[in-house]
Amino acid sequence: PTHLPMTSTRRKVLFLYPQSLGPEPEAQRNAHFHLSTRLTGDLIYDWVRRPVDRERLLPLVQRAIGDFSFHFDDDWNARQRLGGARAFQFYVSKGRQLIREKGPYDAIVAYGPFRTGMAGLLLGARSGTPVVVEIPGNHLKSYEFAGGRFSSLKRRIAKPVLSFVTSRADLVRLLYPTQLDEVGRPPAERLAVFHNSVTVDGIDPSRPREKYLLFMGYPFWLKGVDLLITAFR
Repeated sequence: PTHLPMTSTRRKVLFLYPQSLGPEPEAQRNAHFHLSTRLTGDLIYDWVRRPVDRERLLPLVQRAIGDFSFHFDDDWNARQRLGGARAFQFYVSKGRQLIREKGPYDAIVAYGPFRTGMAGLLLGARSGTPVVVEIPGNHLKSYEFAGGRFSSLKRRIAKPVLSFVTSRADLVRLLYPTQLDEVGRPPAERLAVFHNSVTVDGIDPSRPREKYLLFMGYPFWLKGVDLLITAFR
């Protein structure tokens, strides 16, 4: 976003990411490697699900992804005991540490409106840093069709949380214009809408002549993967 303050030739950004296996070992396959031409900063990931992934990721902590340092919660026991509360605690404590040691940042970017979004708002309020919240999907629709005992409860909770976070973020990034219609969109000056993209020049071309289809997304039925397969056939 061009309206964020400039403190150097490249903006310094703190990214907060939810549960993830972390970046790819090959730096060129990570978005932040390519973003390093314009940005620098730090990446905070929530935790690592399996010990084997922890062993894979520990070497990455010692080096940067492009010009971004990588941090994740490796306290497996605390994460197992406290669940989401531990994740929120880690975002806030690690974020405060980085702001104290490496700050100030030009922006805090939270991927998702819930634990990451709330932690981003808290960090931003304490440090005076603009907060960008990315909305990666339609959470209300997801809970509506997900099934399970807690889906309806999650949907009821999600709506006020979405409204709270998006009304207080300095910028909200959507994937499509109607994504927040059930909640209420922020003013146009605090809204950015653009789709995800794929860096195709980083994908090795296939040698066989068969036709292939690339689908980017979590393949549960709300995405329409069944329709996609039918159309492809």
